[in-house]
Amino acid sequence: MKPAIFEEVETQLINAFADGILDGVSTADMCHVVYNQSETYVYTADAERDLERIGTFNAIQAVMTYEQDNFGQAAPAEQYGNPCWVANMLVYILGEALIYRVFGDDPDWQNDSDITPEIAQRYAELLGEVMAAEPDLVSHLWQKL
Repeated sequence: MKPAIFEEVETQLINAFADGILDGVSTADMCHVVYNQSETYVYTADAERDLERIGTFNAIQAVMTYEQDNFGQAAPAEQYGNPCWVANMLVYILGEALIYRVFGDDPDWQNDSDITPEIAQRYAELLGEVMAAEPDLVSHLWQKL
């Protein structure tokens, strides 16, 4: 069974296309709109359970590495003691990796185009094709972090 946190990453992107929330959004802002508008994890028990399923310390390390690589420093130490913050960061990081993997070679994505309904439809279909061909894609992305 797929870990819930991986399911969340997939579901949020699928729902973003289905709900039309990406219409008019620049492809450069896709990740922010899909994964950073609201918190996925608000209950500590849910975050702890889902992090334990993939390895809490591995998740913390992945978030620390991401922050160091992208911001030049890790977040303050107390952030890593907050399971909801770690889980939400991991959803964002995996979402970013999923978006790049699925759409990264697309000319509209590369040109930071605004997402039209036509592009959204094409991206939704592409996402479905990629996920059907590789149902464990998010798990594979996780292993590469």
